[in-house]
Amino acid sequence: MQKVMSLVVLVWLVISFGVSGADAAAITSYDEFVAAVARLSDLLDRATYVAISGFSSYDAEDQSAAAQGLVNLLGGPGGRNYKSLSGSDSEEDSGILALYSAVRTAIRDDWLAEFVSPDTYFVFRDASGQVGGFLELANEVATDALQSRSVFGSVEAFQMCYALLVAARGEFSDPFLVAGIQSLASLLPAAIDDLLRPSIQATIDALPAGETLVLEPGTYRERLLITKDITIRGAPLDSDGAEETVIEGVSWDVVITVASDEPIRVVMENLTIRGGGTGIIARSIREEATVGLVLRDVVFLGNGGALAVEGDSTITCSDCRFDSNNTVVYASGNASVDFTRSEIRGCRATMLGSLYLQDSSMLSMIECRFFDNFGNLIVLASSASLHLVNCDIEGTYANAIAVGGSDPNTLPCGVFMAPVGGETQLPEGTITGYGNTIQGNVCPLSLQFLTDPAPSELTVSPGQSIQAAIDSVADGGTINIEDGEYREPLNINKSVRLIAASEASADQSDSVTFRGEMGDTLISIESSDVIEVEIRGVSIRGGAMGIAVQESVAVSLDGMTFSELGTALYVTYGGNVQVDNCTFSDNTSAVRAYWSSICELSSCVIERCLTPEAIPAVQAAISISCSDLTLEKCIIRDNQGSGVRLGGGEASKLHMTNCDLSENAIGLELVHGGCNPGESDWAGTPRGSYEYGTISGWSNSFSGFDDLESNAIRNGILYHLGFESIDVSFLIQPQEEE
Repeated sequence: MQKVMSLVVLVWLVISFGVSGADAAAITSYDEFVAAVARLSDLLDRATYVAISGFSSYDAEDQSAAAQGLVNLLGGPGGRNYKSLSGSDSEEDSGILALYSAVRTAIRDDWLAEFVSPDTYFVFRDASGQVGGFLELANEVATDALQSRSVFGSVEAFQMCYALLVAARGEFSDPFLVAGIQSLASLLPAAIDDLLRPSIQATIDALPAGETLVLEPGTYRERLLITKDITIRGAPLDSDGAEETVIEGVSWDVVITVASDEPIRVVMENLTIRGGGTGIIARSIREEATVGLVLRDVVFLGNGGALAVEGDSTITCSDCRFDSNNTVVYASGNASVDFTRSEIRGCRATMLGSLYLQDSSMLSMIECRFFDNFGNLIVLASSASLHLVNCDIEGTYANAIAVGGSDPNTLPCGVFMAPVGGETQLPEGTITGYGNTIQGNVCPLSLQFLTDPAPSELTVSPGQSIQAAIDSVADGGTINIEDGEYREPLNINKSVRLIAASEASADQSDSVTFRGEMGDTLISIESSDVIEVEIRGVSIRGGAMGIAVQESVAVSLDGMTFSELGTALYVTYGGNVQVDNCTFSDNTSAVRAYWSSICELSSCVIERCLTPEAIPAVQAAISISCSDLTLEKCIIRDNQGSGVRLGGGEASKLHMTNCDLSENAIGLELVHGGCNPGESDWAGTPRGSYEYGTISGWSNSFSGFDDLESNAIRNGILYHLGFESIDVSFLIQPQEEE
């Protein structure tokens, strides 16, 4: 993983200075030197004005002219990129770069020291030595504004150059010198740090495909071209926005272009993209070259258009915000755009619409919110299709949905407007959806289904997205999953039932398989609200974690198989999981529960948990701490580590009945600890109050239980060495009659 960080690259200050354009005449006397400095200062005055004017303008033509003006002033009439701008070009026979080179050469000559005091001469010589680096930077960013991908942002560089040369223009008198140095000092901390940081583009070019680039908080003024698999991740946004990672563009061009002639996948997270003519363009150069762009927690602010997608490209956007852009999406060709849990506000579309789809493009929007937008919101043309689910559309100052070719001044209804001089005609593509709240009337009546409640039941087949079904189904609804293999991580934040379609059959094992890769969590279940989730008849294989449950979530798992996982089931922070008739085989660990969670396992098999070489031999198949674990009629066998590990403290509770623990390295491992309720931090009690967890149960069998002299041998029960043991023989006794 690489990071782009703010650095001061000292090589700028010592490199040989390349001059473009005509060379300036050599300076051989003090009078010539003073005159040359005056001319140079005048050119810098003009360059600074042009730079500031360019940054102050929001017009693309004015900004382009400013960039050309800067290049002209720097390189002079003989420069490589010189282009005449009527009435604005320098009358000098050489530009800033050549003139500076002559001045700098003169400063280095010993004869100049005869005309000023030694202290003044050496201070000025050292200070003016910085100018070359700043001028070279200014020339590069101005040139890039014309012909490459870096946004020109040279105003600070010109200010720094000018601050130094104020001293020279004052013939080395102390007041001017001090003023120049003070001006420089006030500018350096913020400006040079920004100008000299390594570019994102250079880092992307050097980064191997598939790697991740992490951007530190700050503002990056660049235009980027991405042509390979890569992840770009900014700093998570603080609530006050203080740690924002911003990529800033210019109004006449695209901020980020994602393009390729072969399939690629680009992921962007935790970024703000602002100020561009277009925020991001995704473009497939050939038909078979699918360009996939995944956006998570990305903000698009003040762009002309936020997104454009062409050809066979796809954009998947979740938890994003679009604020004060002219448009949000322009899609063409066979492009596919999916929005989930995103917010769109302040669009200022005046012609085509905030979201415009043409050709055979497809737009899906699930659980999105639209408000305070001007002009038509969604416009469909040609064979474009729309899927709109559980969205809230309000405060739209025209139509929520419009058919292309309609009159923007005719507003006969709240959703569709009729084409000029005819009846409402639906596009050739499909329009589907439900559960939406749309301000205004829905017409024609054939589209009334858009505001119908979400379906209570959906069916998913291989090749379709289970996540899309989860997002679309009504709260508490059922998703029937057809037999086959599914490869996508799932995030569940509402009540829902996931049922294998073959769940009722006699042989259902592996009929429906969720398969992940190393590092994946296949199913994440989390909500700040109380929700209930049921999963039945599914096999989960491969990945770092099978199911992760957090917060106030009640989960029921029945008839499932977990295998080849790091941790099959992870429950924390108050999660409540009921597991029935499930099999856990060949995982590193089967169940881990922490921090006030509840796990109940009934009629389950936990076997062959593996202990990686890097993990101690007491790695447990089931491990709990500060939580409640109930085991009933479970078989726990052939595990390389402990069968069950119970954390210390009375808040760690185990109730075990009618279970069989056999052929484990350790049957039951008891940890002496301090997870006891307290007034402030109930999990952080003093060591003096450490104790074993709370244990209850009956009618269990432990192979090797009778060998109490060898607590740590295979198949026995372990009490941590150094603490007094406790009698848990009641666990193998029959249940006492009441």
